[in-house]
Amino acid sequence: MHNATIAPEYHWKISFKLFDFNGDGTVSKDEFNRIMAHHTGNLGALARLGNKQREAINLNETGINKLFFGEKGDKSLTFDQFTDFMRRLNLEILKLEFYQFDVDQPDETISMRDFGYSIISYAPEKRLKSLVERVQNLPDTPERVSFSRFYEFDHMIRTRLHDLGLAYKVYTSMGGGFSRDDFRRIVAAVTRTELTPNQVNLIFDVFDTNQDGHLDVAEFYDEVMKTRHTRGLHNARDTEVTSYFKRVWKCIQDPDRD
Repeated sequence: MHNATIAPEYHWKISFKLFDFNGDGTVSKDEFNRIMAHHTGNLGALARLGNKQREAINLNETGINKLFFGEKGDKSLTFDQFTDFMRRLNLEILKLEFYQFDVDQPDETISMRDFGYSIISYAPEKRLKSLVERVQNLPDTPERVSFSRFYEFDHMIRTRLHDLGLAYKVYTSMGGGFSRDDFRRIVAAVTRTELTPNQVNLIFDVFDTNQDGHLDVAEFYDEVMKTRHTRGLHNARDTEVTSYFKRVWKCIQDPDRD
């Protein structure tokens, strides 16, 4: 379940088929628990969680079995039910991330600077301090980011990051760097996501590391966006998802931190 939670949507069908041992198009409680037993083993996804989290997990005592299979455990889970649950789960996770920031209550928006913090929040520890400094030095802009735009950006990363990465490699292999106009045009063409000029400016102000007018694809894509794609859950730890935002906040409050 842990892998399925952080996987892009096109992987959900594969995950479901792995659950569906008898191939009847549904997953029973026993089939679900069998695959979960595998994932909680030494080679499984939950092995990458911290010890406290792993010890606290007991499928028979969680609400997951009752939610999927009923009080008696005799119901089956269909693919449509599974995908509906996964979409709602991802939405709730994203809401938690959004409301970590200073949300303006009347219009439910965050500042463009906070949007920048959300982008870098999954950066590797060694890169975080310098990225936070870049976000802090961003010019002020009156434009604010609604949850719908926040969702659109996350959805782009979660569902089309591979396609975007391929487009980056094809385009840059022809000898040119990624300018702001190039980036906005290619994002729209590949992912059908229309970034605002201020969103593009933010990304370039943070990830144009040598200030040559071109995006540092290695840092933006390989170091940050790939990690955001998995919510940073490929690293073992005993903390919750919001630990990344706590790290960002610590850097903001303590700029001299090593």
